[in-house]
Amino acid sequence: MKKLFFSIVAIMFTITSCSQFTSKKEYDAVKAENDSLRMVQEQVEQEMNQYMKAINSVQENLEAIKQSEKILTMKKMSKDLSPTDVEQINKDLKDLADLLKKNKEELQNLQKRVKNSSFKISELQKTVDMLTQSLQEETNKVMQLTAELEKKNVLIDSMSLQIAEQADNIRQLEDQNVEQTTKMQEQDEALNTAWYAFGSRKELKEQNIINRKGAFAPQRVLESDFNKDYFVKIDIRNTQEIPLFSSRAKILTNHPKSSYTLEKNDKNLVLVIVDYKAFWSVSRYLVVEVD
Repeated sequence: MKKLFFSIVAIMFTITSCSQFTSKKEYDAVKAENDSLRMVQEQVEQEMNQYMKAINSVQENLEAIKQSEKILTMKKMSKDLSPTDVEQINKDLKDLADLLKKNKEELQNLQKRVKNSSFKISELQKTVDMLTQSLQEETNKVMQLTAELEKKNVLIDSMSLQIAEQADNIRQLEDQNVEQTTKMQEQDEALNTAWYAFGSRKELKEQNIINRKGAFAPQRVLESDFNKDYFVKIDIRNTQEIPLFSSRAKILTNHPKSSYTLEKNDKNLVLVIVDYKAFWSVSRYLVVEVD
């Protein structure tokens, strides 16, 4: 929950930040931008309030489930149960089944909001996963308690079936959460993946990475059916330096010059990416010609 809170604060801080201005034109531009950001901020606040309300509701229900479990456990330990006790136990189990169902529905709605949200917060998905896991753990305890009460012949048949049905539904929800988390991780990986290749002009031509149509035509890069297996796949967030193993190098693909430097390590050059977001903003493929 702490990580989720700080993630939300970070978004709010980013949205409410603004620049200094020195002229009326700049002031008008900043004002228009701030008006737009204010609308986004209101949307974020509304969305986050819905998330927190749902999370709090699920947590309150989990606490109620735990309290009900304690009461039923104490009743189960009693050797002599009167007809009134049996009736109350079945009523308590019905209330417990209703709480399990309510929590499952709350988590399903929260999962839908997270999936359809325009603000992708990984900590929010982790919170949903954690709450679902907690609900599954409590459901398992209820199932065990139900089995023990069945042995004492104090349950009506429908109560056992109702508890078992809720347990199955919650297991399905947990499977859906795993699938959603995996999908988000795959999307995150795809958004931060790039490829690079370096080689001599001859090597790059052999791989169809560069070609020239006509003696005086400009050199073309990545325009034909090039060999993608020649490229190295990387996570752009974790790749700040690319050794080129050559004393001379020429970058053939388009990357903002301010986003990188070519530095010497001993006699060989190393491509140092100083701003990875800017560097990969134009092309997710990097081609370097070396001697």
